Amino acid sequence: MKIKAIYLLSLLAICLPIAAEAQSGKNTGKKVGKGASPEAVLARLDADENGSLSKDEVRGRMLKHFESIDANSDGTIRLEELTAAREKTRERVGKKVEKIRDADTDGNRAISIDEAANAGMDKLVKNFEFVDIDGDGEISREEMRTFRKARQNRKGANK
Repeated sequence: MKIKAIYLLSLLAICLPIAAEAQSGKNTGKKVGKGASPEAVLARLDADENGSLSKDEVRGRMLKHFESIDANSDGTIRLEELTAAREKTRERVGKKVEKIRDADTDGNRAISIDEAANAGMDKLVKNFEFVDIDGDGEISREEMRTFRKARQNRKGANK
């Protein structure tokens, strides 16, 4: 009987803090959605509710890029820094999309190895056979997306 009571008390001691954290809506280790606004990211991850994120409150890609997001190097990420980092990322992605769009000189919404070479996309040329999944000599938007996801998964598995 005593063993059951000790077991139940131990279980309660473990579960109550987890349940309280989950109920509060704060950082439970779950990822914040990719399209979440900077305000939503901050609200979700700011476990101590001080209006900024410390390294202890972030994970994954945000932790990996913490120093570059923390523009003033104070060891925390504030809403303004998070918003600025999001905008920089959008600009960088936009430039890549534009470069791919410009490389598609025949307008068929796919990139051939010649188009990639002419656009100076050396990495794509070097890895063309890996990205061209169906082997048709052109890389479609879907093949590019699939390759990018696979690469991200490999990077995540190596951590």
